[in-house]
Amino acid sequence: ILGNLLFEKYQALEKAGNYKLAVQGYKAIYDSKKYPKTTKAQAAYAIATLSLELNNASDSKKWLKRSFEYFQEEDILKITKSILEISKGLRLLQDFEYSKELSLVMLGKLCKTEDKTKNDFYIIANENTLTHSPSIKNLLKVESLADDCGIEKNVALLQKEQNFLSLIFLDD
Repeated sequence: ILGNLLFEKYQALEKAGNYKLAVQGYKAIYDSKKYPKTTKAQAAYAIATLSLELNNASDSKKWLKRSFEYFQEEDILKITKSILEISKGLRLLQDFEYSKELSLVMLGKLCKTEDKTKNDFYIIANENTLTHSPSIKNLLKVESLADDCGIEKNVALLQKEQNFLSLIFLDD
């Protein structure tokens, strides 16, 4: 109950735009030995999202990894759309490598599901590979996930065409 009350307090700070104060509060929850793993996971995840709002990709990455250590698999799947936004945000902050890594992790978790966001994670992974590490080997690795994970045919085809056009200009 105390954890919920504190979360509400820090969420109110977030809504008021006091991100740094909210982060301090969530860190106190995370550091406390009073709270269960679920609460620590939620606190770490809140810090990850707020760090992104504060344009701090490094902290966002660190806290997202910490949240994944505590979240149960089914809890991660419940916040898939929010994780997709983090991956997009990391990309906007020019952290292409971690955005790609996060997208690939989530694609692995969603691979055998019917969740449509796996298409978005696939696109981000592919586009970040084109941006950050554009080699035939790296692109083929990402492309192979399309068939393995049931990525929609039109999405996969569009990405393969984009890769082909990009590789024409790539001096590998």
